[in-house]
Amino acid sequence: MNKWTFNKISALRKKYLIFLFFLFWGSVSHAQGIDIQANNMALNKLLIEIRDTYNLNLSFNDQDLANYKITLHQHFDTPGDAFLILTQNLPISFEKTGNVYLFYPRNKVESPSVNYRLSGRIHDGESGESLPYTHIVINQMGGISDEQGNFNFTSAIDSMFHLKISYLGYQKLDTIVSHGSNYRFDLSAGNVNLNEIIVTANPISYSQQVGTQAGLMRINHKVALLIPGSGDNSVFNLLRLQPGIMAAGDQSNDLIIWGSYAGQSQVNFDGMTLFGLKNYNDNISAVNPYMAKDIRVHKGGFDAQLGERVGGIVDITGIDGSKQRSGMNFNLNNMTMNVLATTPIGPEMSVVAAYRQTYYNLYSPNDVKWEDASQTHFNGNSILTNPDYNFRDGNLKFSGQTKKGNTYHISSFWGQDHFSYSIEQAHQNTVIEQKLDEKNRRYGIGAKYTMLWEGKGSSSFNIAYSGLQAEVSDVQNSSQSMMGHSMHSKNEQTQNDITELKAHLSGNMRISPRQVIDYGAGLIRNTTLLKDNMLAESQLQNNEHGAQVMAYLQNRYSPTNQIDLSYGIRTDYSLELKKIYLQPRLNMSFKPSSEVQFNASWGLYNQFIVYDSEIDQYDNYRYRWMISNGADIPVISSQHIIVGGVYRQNGISFSVEGFYKNTQDISRLVQNGTLNTRYQGKNKTKGIDVFLKKDYKGHAAWISYSLSQSLEWFPYFQDTQYQNALQDQLHEFKISGLFNLSPFYLSANYVYGSGYLQNTNISSTDHPYKRFDVSGIYRFPLKNIKIETGFSILNLFNTKNIKYSNLTQIPDEGDELVSIYSEAVPFTPSVFMNITF
Repeated sequence: MNKWTFNKISALRKKYLIFLFFLFWGSVSHAQGIDIQANNMALNKLLIEIRDTYNLNLSFNDQDLANYKITLHQHFDTPGDAFLILTQNLPISFEKTGNVYLFYPRNKVESPSVNYRLSGRIHDGESGESLPYTHIVINQMGGISDEQGNFNFTSAIDSMFHLKISYLGYQKLDTIVSHGSNYRFDLSAGNVNLNEIIVTANPISYSQQVGTQAGLMRINHKVALLIPGSGDNSVFNLLRLQPGIMAAGDQSNDLIIWGSYAGQSQVNFDGMTLFGLKNYNDNISAVNPYMAKDIRVHKGGFDAQLGERVGGIVDITGIDGSKQRSGMNFNLNNMTMNVLATTPIGPEMSVVAAYRQTYYNLYSPNDVKWEDASQTHFNGNSILTNPDYNFRDGNLKFSGQTKKGNTYHISSFWGQDHFSYSIEQAHQNTVIEQKLDEKNRRYGIGAKYTMLWEGKGSSSFNIAYSGLQAEVSDVQNSSQSMMGHSMHSKNEQTQNDITELKAHLSGNMRISPRQVIDYGAGLIRNTTLLKDNMLAESQLQNNEHGAQVMAYLQNRYSPTNQIDLSYGIRTDYSLELKKIYLQPRLNMSFKPSSEVQFNASWGLYNQFIVYDSEIDQYDNYRYRWMISNGADIPVISSQHIIVGGVYRQNGISFSVEGFYKNTQDISRLVQNGTLNTRYQGKNKTKGIDVFLKKDYKGHAAWISYSLSQSLEWFPYFQDTQYQNALQDQLHEFKISGLFNLSPFYLSANYVYGSGYLQNTNISSTDHPYKRFDVSGIYRFPLKNIKIETGFSILNLFNTKNIKYSNLTQIPDEGDELVSIYSEAVPFTPSVFMNITF
């Protein structure tokens, strides 16, 4: 052994002996008791000194104890003896729970029958935004806050409450408080920027939350801005990467959730229904991502509090705006501009406004030549178009809070888009012409007032009005190029409007620590307008209206800490049909351990408005909003059955969820020459979703896979066998990665879809959907201004995919059909900058 090695070992031994000495000294000093030497010292500072010196676990309100001065010089054998003397002449009590000493205000002796109540609200610690639907564990019993972040709890034995609060995208809060009302709990976001250092809790690890109950999925809107899409459509770009939500075909008109038909799923924003999610090539979503605060996706099997659809429900809660200071977010890329501003306008009041706009046509036909599909990998009976598209929308929202903690808001939105293309092209011996022009205008306004009932529960009154105006002009012609003989001619002008007025009172009441009653009642009224002027063929104009009185009652009960039950019933009474529709619901969760949870749900559902489908003799689909009349357009009914489970451990989340939906009374109008016949059909959808996510050293990756089948049957089918529905897709595989190289953030995702079984001359099963996206962001570490810049590339490899929602077939000579379609998202690069101050 050389001298250097000997000296190194000797040094290590010395360090080890010194460590043992201090460890022994600490244990001896702890065993000897506690010495207090205080001269006019604030009690909170004294307790902090005792905690740090003797390694004790203490919980107290720092501000309350700062008012008491202590002068004491004494030795105590135990911490309890010391704390007893410290508090004997003060209105402060303490007790020991486990290994934690709790200090709280001394109250009058209450009778054993008095319940201890706790109520409060959860907030974002930086912006002050309330955090809706926050998960809370109180004294080992789980619960969830309401849309405004309010919660309440009751205990007959404990005056102290141990809280564990968690919210997607935020650090968990673990604290202990005494009973009381109107507590405020502030959570820290995954990234907290300080002046000199950055405290990180990896925001990427909070990108999704699955398995809390059957069919429910939570989306972190903060992480959505990190994925490809430049931020303009980050909300729906993140949605499309989740299991059970169809991404193949770039569905821009509607969300296809668990094989549901168009119009059977609903998107709500601040309680207002969004009709017409029309956008072109997923570049802009119907919801401004800056306005989104919470995103909950109910894929099916939802409880009695939700209704109106037989498919899925996407519930988006908007931000309230800052009540502390003014601020602004600004996003600019090579296609759109997005700006949001917020400012306080009074005590506990704020206003937030947002505006988006394309500042040139996203895909101008002047920039891209017409391309015959025979030059692509599709067959020769196709023509590829490149439409014009422009878009703009705005949001305005007022929010406030009363001295008693009641909250209110008035939220509004409007938007419009314009989609069009015009072609005239020779195809073999035929000249094909089409001019398509679509205009959509959407709008909505809603108000909500939430009242708190002194820790016993809360109730809310909500009123909302929203609508869509859609105008379509479709002029088609096919003629022989030599003779000029017309083989097909069509000139159709269509207007389809829909409005919805909703007013309802809802709330919850805590009956016991393990039981909560949810209740609600209200009115839903819809109107539709349909003008269809097909020259030389038909003229049609319909004005319809329908209304339902709805009510629900639900019991949420936890017989043990491992079992949660939710059972209730929702009723809808149609004022026009004079009929009651009963919809019982049942949800169950079993948690054998903190890592494993099993969920199941069953329910019946009804839908009173229909996105009615029509098929012409050339297999072209078009859709119109109509109201069920109980006859040729019946009320849609559906049954959902969902079973699944989730495993969470060491940064791994793995969930499996199976579903079965049986839907009846689906309306469809079939054209055969001059004869139009309406049929009522049925649909069976079944499948399984698999989701695997791993967080590793600040990075995250997830894989989702959906195996599903959507079958339909209508009386006009040639046999009694079910056939594949239009939206049926057997396989869909998605993989995503988010890499935290702070201040750089990189992300990539890939989607594969096996394709639809279409009755067109283009079969997507021969050309499955494939798309690979990438993006990168750099965050400038500035003090008062946050700047992000980066790039986003959609469809990096420019894979040719078909956008079936914009496919039209026109007859050619003979019996052949020519398909005109706008390509799904092509190679779309963009650079962007986000500024927040």
